[in-house]
Amino acid sequence: MRDLFEQRTIIGYLQNILDRNLSTKAFNKLCDFFDNGIHFLGLEKYSEALLEEIEEYQNAFRNNQGARKLHAPLCRDIHELLDKRIYEIDESKPGSIEKNIQAIACELGLDTIETDFLGLMIRYHIHEPLRSLIEALIGSANLDILDCCAACIGRSRQELSKRLRFDARLILSGLVEKASSFGQKYLDAYFQLPNIILKAIETNYDNVENIWDYILGKPQLPTLEWEDFEHISTARDKLEHFLKEVIRKKIPGINILLWGPPGTGKTEFCKTLAARLNMQLYSIGEKNEFNQEPSRKDRILSFNMAQNFFRDQDNNLFLFDEMDDLVGNEMDFLRSFEVLSSSKVFLNRMLENNPVLTIWTINRPGILEDSTIRRMTLAIEMKVPTAKSRKNVWKRLLDKTTCPFQKKLRPIWRKWKFLLPLQAIP
Repeated sequence: MRDLFEQRTIIGYLQNILDRNLSTKAFNKLCDFFDNGIHFLGLEKYSEALLEEIEEYQNAFRNNQGARKLHAPLCRDIHELLDKRIYEIDESKPGSIEKNIQAIACELGLDTIETDFLGLMIRYHIHEPLRSLIEALIGSANLDILDCCAACIGRSRQELSKRLRFDARLILSGLVEKASSFGQKYLDAYFQLPNIILKAIETNYDNVENIWDYILGKPQLPTLEWEDFEHISTARDKLEHFLKEVIRKKIPGINILLWGPPGTGKTEFCKTLAARLNMQLYSIGEKNEFNQEPSRKDRILSFNMAQNFFRDQDNNLFLFDEMDDLVGNEMDFLRSFEVLSSSKVFLNRMLENNPVLTIWTINRPGILEDSTIRRMTLAIEMKVPTAKSRKNVWKRLLDKTTCPFQKKLRPIWRKWKFLLPLQAIP
């Protein structure tokens, strides 16, 4: 393994496991790992003597003769060799994986145990030998999943269990998902990492801002002017004044609903409004880690992560565009999110406890439950722009352009009498 800090961390997991009172079956699986993972752990120069001891123990285990007697001496010898290797690489500096883990943990305020479990989950996916060992301990050796994870990070089952409850920070933030394949003998059946988090941490970023840009996307920039929304000037100006007070007083749980048919400029208005307020606007859940259309679950996870990433910052504004996709059938949405699949509490909680001001847009407000609408701080109709508004926008844009087709565009522009909606404006 090239990253010596990663090697040192995994050796630490092994030492913690060895300190537990393992069954002979579990210890035999650990011996299998050492038998195949000598190079992975950097123990080549100690391999001959160690492998002989391991072979003797495994023969005794298979023949059911004397394995218990050999258990303690072999465990002690393995521990000593691991101590030697730790001493050799003790000065190794954290690589990109550890730096990214610590950056996310610091940003979200994770404690040591939460950070250690997150690190274990990430390394479980990245390092195949570690993954094989954990699956062998859980599957073949029948070690309980929580006990196995707690053993790896040197904590008690109770300490770890407390941090993996439905209302705990790791779960609510979206960093770790509770899976539903209970009864399966592998870690992913109980706890999962969103792929976008895993890919962000595996990438060699040089600062935490780049991690957030990868996960959330870059801030949205305006293309229209404040005056382009003169047709809703009363609602526009009142909203600006209201949000300035919200930002000044740092009031949480603020959600604005913009509703109206497609093409009325809801998204563009949000960009312009954010610029007017000197805020950065992030459009939440527009694509998944493969740059494809996200699922409802992907969008909710992005929303949760974004709210937690920026909960202590006061210069960000979130846009949850096309809310129709999320609640086209509210009960289907709730079923798809296993954490609280049996009630509407989860959606309502999203609209009550979000620390970052969020604007939601929807084309068909009639599909929303009354309970959802009541939890919106304000609901504003985005009306179709007037012909005068569209004319002003087109005129300003055409005056700026120097393209050779400008003269040809103007007669077309006049002929159609500015009927194009705002979102169609290039």
